[in-house]
Amino acid sequence: MTAVLVFAGDYDVAAKNDLRADFDRLAAEPNVVFDLSAVGYVDSGFLGELRRLHEHRARAGLAPLTLIVPKDSRLRRLLGRTSLANLFRIVDDLAEPA
Repeated sequence: MTAVLVFAGDYDVAAKNDLRADFDRLAAEPNVVFDLSAVGYVDSGFLGELRRLHEHRARAGLAPLTLIVPKDSRLRRLLGRTSLANLFRIVDDLAEPA
């Protein structure tokens, strides 16, 4: 079974505690997809929480997160400019083959 969490809007420092709680709820799920296609803005806190979740899952031997991020989005470009793009499976939509 795959857990899918859909994000929309902007995520900045004010959302960090809520993000951590949401991420922690899914930390032990075997397959997790974050749909980020409706996200407009993220700050370093959001990216840090993604990295923290990735590290937790890697230590537990779980599959990397799948992130749905449109190809032409600012977020996709941001992930591509950072080392984070290498940590996740990044797809355009859920229909993309594994």
